Amino acid sequence: MAESLIFANEDIVDLSIEALIKEVEQSSMNKQNLQITAKQSNSGFTFVNLNFEVLA
Repeated sequence: MAESLIFANEDIVDLSIEALIKEVEQSSMNKQNLQITAKQSNSGFTFVNLNFEVLA
């Protein structure tokens, strides 16, 4: 399980993927302080995934 943040690419045009990840790392949304992944899609959105949990 994980949480996702979805941004319209036009809203984050001034941020690189690395800068966006850093912003999320430092935010209160990052509860577990673990791996964060991000992917910019051709559909016009960037997806940031965080707070991964392994369910048994």
